[in-house]
Amino acid sequence: MGTSQIQRSSHCINVIPKEAVVPKRRSVDEVLFFHEVLETLSPDSKVLDGGCGSGSFSYHKFPHLKIKAVDIAVPDTLDNFPNNVEFLISSLSNLPFENNFFDFIIFNWVLEHVLSPEVVLSEAYRVLKDGGLLYASIPMGDSFQDRFYRFLLKGGGHIQRFTCESFMAMAYSAGFMLLSFCEWPTGYAWVKNLKFHKNVRGKWLVFFLEKLTGKEFNYLWIRVVYSIAKIFGKDLMAKGNMIFLFSKTDKVRFRYITHGCQNCGSGAFICSDFYKGKSGWECPSCGKINIFVPVGNKQKGFLPLVIQKVGLTAIKAGKDFKFNGQFALWAITKNATETTVIIWGEMQLYTTFGSPAHLTALVPNELYTKPGQYQIYLLDTKTGAKSNTVVITVEE
Repeated sequence: MGTSQIQRSSHCINVIPKEAVVPKRRSVDEVLFFHEVLETLSPDSKVLDGGCGSGSFSYHKFPHLKIKAVDIAVPDTLDNFPNNVEFLISSLSNLPFENNFFDFIIFNWVLEHVLSPEVVLSEAYRVLKDGGLLYASIPMGDSFQDRFYRFLLKGGGHIQRFTCESFMAMAYSAGFMLLSFCEWPTGYAWVKNLKFHKNVRGKWLVFFLEKLTGKEFNYLWIRVVYSIAKIFGKDLMAKGNMIFLFSKTDKVRFRYITHGCQNCGSGAFICSDFYKGKSGWECPSCGKINIFVPVGNKQKGFLPLVIQKVGLTAIKAGKDFKFNGQFALWAITKNATETTVIIWGEMQLYTTFGSPAHLTALVPNELYTKPGQYQIYLLDTKTGAKSNTVVITVEE
C-alpha cells in the first residue's frame, strides 16, 4: 500500500501525536466541506442544520448567521445553543418554512437514517433559495465501515444503503447540480461511543478489552486497522463515506434512458406501450429504426403490471397526501420491479421500490394542490409496459 495511507493511519493511532499536520485546502480546490461554505456566507445568511442532533458544527463560531436546527427529538445540548440558533422539532420531509428560505442546508450523516430520502431532498429543494447550496454526507452502503457499523449496532438506524450512482440520481432528480464531491476515508469516530449504545453486539468484549489494556476501545480498534494496513496492505478506512456539495438549479438534470440505439449507440426514453402492436422505435440521433427488445420478459413469461390499490383516490387539494408524515403516494401493486415508476397524468413521479407489491412516489406540490381528476398508472421504464389505471380526484 502507499506510504501516505500508512502515514494517515499512523497519525490516528496516537492519543496525543508528537507531530501533527494542519490540513489546508489547495488553491485549485472547490469548496466542499460545510465549514468552508459557512466561512463564505454573508452576515444574516440563513442556514438549516437538518437532523442536527447536538449540532453538526460549532454554532458559536458563526454568530453572524441565522441558524435553524431541526430534529425529531430535543438534543441534550439544547441549553448550550447560542442565541442565533433556533431549534425546532420537525420531520425533514415536511419542513415548517416557506419556499426559497435558506441560503445553505446541511444534512450531515442524516439521509441514511430517513425512510424516503428522495422526499427529504425534494423538501430541501423547496425551502432552498435559487442558487443556494446543499451539503450532504453519506456512508457508502458497500463499504467495510458501514457493514461493520450495521453489524455491531444491529443496524444502528441505517435504513438506506447508498451508492454514489444511486445518490447522485436521487439528488439530480430533485433538481440539484453537483459542484464538488469527495470519497471520504472513515475515521471510525462512532466506535468511541460503542459502550454507551444500548444495542451493541459484544459490548461485554468492549469493556473487557478496555479493562485488560487500560486503553479506550476506539484506540485499540485503530491499532487493529493500522496493523491490517501495514501487514496485508488492506486499507479499511478507504472509501467509507462520500461528501457532496450541490447547488439548486431550475432543471431536473437526471435523464431516464430506457433504450440504446442498435445502430449508433445513442440512448432514448421510450414511454410507448409496445405491447399494443408497436415493434420498433426511431432513434432521435441517427434516425434509424430499432427493433424493440422486451428485455427477456417474453422468454421468461411476461407478468403484467397491476395496481391493486393506491393510498387515497379522493383528496383535498394540498392535504391528505401523507405517508409516514411525508408528501408521498403509495401503491399496492403486482409484479413491480426496480425499474417500475408511477405515472401521474403525463408526469413521471420519482418512485421508490419497496417490493414487487409496494411502491411509493414523491408527489410534487403542483400536482396535489391543483384540483381535478388524474389517471395514475405504472410504467416499466425498461420494457415500456403499462399497468391498469386508477383515477385520483383532487377536490377543492
